[in-house]
Amino acid sequence: MEKINCIVIDDEPLACKGMAEYIKEVDALNLLAAVPNPVEAVKFLKDVDLMYLDINMPKISGIDFLQQVKNPPLTIITTAYQQYALQGYELDVVDYLLKPVSFQRFLKATTKAIEYFKLLHPVKKENETSAVQDYFFVKSNGVLEKISLDEIVAIESLSNYIVIHCTGKKIIAYLTLKQVKEFLPATFIQVHKSFIVALPKIDKIDHDEILIGNLTFPIGVNFKDDVIQQVIHGKILKR
Repeated sequence: MEKINCIVIDDEPLACKGMAEYIKEVDALNLLAAVPNPVEAVKFLKDVDLMYLDINMPKISGIDFLQQVKNPPLTIITTAYQQYALQGYELDVVDYLLKPVSFQRFLKATTKAIEYFKLLHPVKKENETSAVQDYFFVKSNGVLEKISLDEIVAIESLSNYIVIHCTGKKIIAYLTLKQVKEFLPATFIQVHKSFIVALPKIDKIDHDEILIGNLTFPIGVNFKDDVIQQVIHGKILKR
């Protein structure tokens, strides 16, 4: 497995140094930087997979920073204040570490993050064929939920979240449409900047809309030609 790029954000020098030393003890992790505030962290974020984030910092708190970051990396909160735990979990963090953090507790939280990272970034084995797995996991309401590809009707982008429309249910996950699209096979097509639909499940195309059962999805102007080609694909009978 490729190494998971980490960053530590903590204004306490000793806590920052201690967390950095813990990270270096875990083979699966690669420490990109240990910085004293969120401002200095911004330049690293595009390469970060896992963030160890302190909450109580001057100028901008860890909670405020996490709320402002678009598509934040996996996050483990570190703080001396237990009252922030609920707020942190509402932001879908992986875990919450109370200072002083023991290595055992650090490792437990980090192992959880590594397992979640593996689910989001499956690695193909050398002897594995190019066939796509028929399921994946997403984190929804604090739990990892398995979703079979054949039960997906469509995926909708909603700000920093996606809504996965499945047969008989909807699942909300803190992911982007782009992240999910990279995992999906060719039987899923993007029909709009905010929608991906399952090609085999399409019932009708009515002007600028796709109908699947009792659901309707718009076709974007820039996607229409490609959608028609992929959906029809020569399978149209005319007199």
